[in-house]
Amino acid sequence: GNVEMRRGIAGAMRNCMRAAAMEYAEQNAKEADVGKVVEQKESPAPHALPCIRACANTLAEALTGPLSGSGTEHDDVVRERVAGALLLLTEVEEEDVRAALWQKNVPELLKKGYELEEHPAVCDAMERIAESLMAAGGIERKTNVEDVEVECSVKPFFAL
Repeated sequence: GNVEMRRGIAGAMRNCMRAAAMEYAEQNAKEADVGKVVEQKESPAPHALPCIRACANTLAEALTGPLSGSGTEHDDVVRERVAGALLLLTEVEEEDVRAALWQKNVPELLKKGYELEEHPAVCDAMERIAESLMAAGGIERKTNVEDVEVECSVKPFFAL
């Protein structure tokens, strides 16, 4: 397919995830600041969060595919945008979204993709995704980071 079209779609997905993550953060801030006057930032796409909840399984699968190392996406920009979108999705710490990430085996697929990834920005985003997933629980580190050889310039959190 057309690389410009794939870049546009990946960018749109990243923007949608950004809106959902902002909406999630705003909801949590409102709950934490009940009774306080808080400056509200308008979400660029209000009501993105319910859409993300409803489509969590499809999104987890769609966003993981280009990063899984299957060789289907050769464009660095597309992979970088998709990694950014997936990172934002992991920041929506809701049960439905987390369950979808685990149901679609996202950590294992990203681990395989990380071993093959050479683009530094994609590696960075993938590491941050792993940190987010580990912080949320469910991932146990099984080996030392130093035991894993990868093409990326930074040591991975994917030494699971």
